Amino acid sequence: MTAALLVLLLFLSLTTSVWAAAPREAAMAYLVEKHNVSAGRVWLSEGETMVLELLNEKFWVAKYEIVPEGAEPPKPEVNKDLPPDTPVTDRMDIMPVEPEKPDYINGAVYIKESTGEIFTQEEMEPYFLEERRLAQEKWEKLTREAGKLDVYLYQKLAGLDAAEKVKVIILPAFTLTDELKRKCDDLAKQFPDMQMPPDYFGLFSSSGFVTPPVLTPDGGAEIAGGGSSPGQGAGPEDVEKRYEIEEQTNLFYEKLEAIRLEGLAVSAGIIKAKLEDMGIVYEELEGSGSLAAELTAAEAREVAELETVYSIMEDEIHYAVDVDDTSRVGEPGLAAEGGEADTELKEGMSYYWILAAIITMGVAFLGYRCLRPQKSQE
Repeated sequence: MTAALLVLLLFLSLTTSVWAAAPREAAMAYLVEKHNVSAGRVWLSEGETMVLELLNEKFWVAKYEIVPEGAEPPKPEVNKDLPPDTPVTDRMDIMPVEPEKPDYINGAVYIKESTGEIFTQEEMEPYFLEERRLAQEKWEKLTREAGKLDVYLYQKLAGLDAAEKVKVIILPAFTLTDELKRKCDDLAKQFPDMQMPPDYFGLFSSSGFVTPPVLTPDGGAEIAGGGSSPGQGAGPEDVEKRYEIEEQTNLFYEKLEAIRLEGLAVSAGIIKAKLEDMGIVYEELEGSGSLAAELTAAEAREVAELETVYSIMEDEIHYAVDVDDTSRVGEPGLAAEGGEADTELKEGMSYYWILAAIITMGVAFLGYRCLRPQKSQE
């Protein structure tokens, strides 16, 4: 039995070596013929395996550069940082580099493992588009199934035993009461120069986590009719006026933030009562209105059914850089299944950082447009 296994392993290793050598030779022959050049003018990387997981296809891929006659190709390079079966979504380093000189030809060549077909970058685009489409469909399906549960948490809960618990963060929804409506109206009267959105919920996201940051004179602020800081290109009177406007804006935001926290407190109170009824110990996260607790899969789904819950996510990936920027946004990606869940969670976090930055910039722009001081009518 042992001898048979050794023979099988030897056969597989030889097969892998032959496959690793064969596609590079085929790619070199393809490039020489396609561009009608000598092999000495072609630089071809060692190549790597690219996996299109949802299409269940593997490709050998390598960068190439064809240099002008007489020029010396760069030395081969080998990427040893990533395992050969790393999915394509994590292999941006294999994409071709844009040509730096008009006399040089750069690109990438792909060989389909199952058929030996050779593709250029342009010919691979349909495969990439289809992989992204399938990933988007899979993510949307998971999002619908997860409901208020974060998708990564939803997938993790699916693999837990009934009694096993996971640390979670419960984000309350913003609840608008008659009292808060009155406070919003009073705020509009107190700051008549501030443009208020036509509806109350326009002031807040459904989770109540998009209040623009409070501005400070030290940090400067972009003000209608002015530069990026109070003293830029302005006289003493203008600077004084801009600081005055800035102070009023800060005060407005502070009062608006107080209303936001009150709206979250209403929802958080209902959630806390539910947790207490279930006999679950929780922790209040100061300044955010959120709650931390350890829940089983069944408990998490039960809590998520509350209308006052906006979202539930795993505590380990609740990275609140600022209490005003704790929203999670889902993105298409490879689903975490079985033992790969922890790895996928880590891989997904980089996407969230990018999306969080985009959201923050968008919110800042919308907040400025909605709440900027009105110009006086002459």
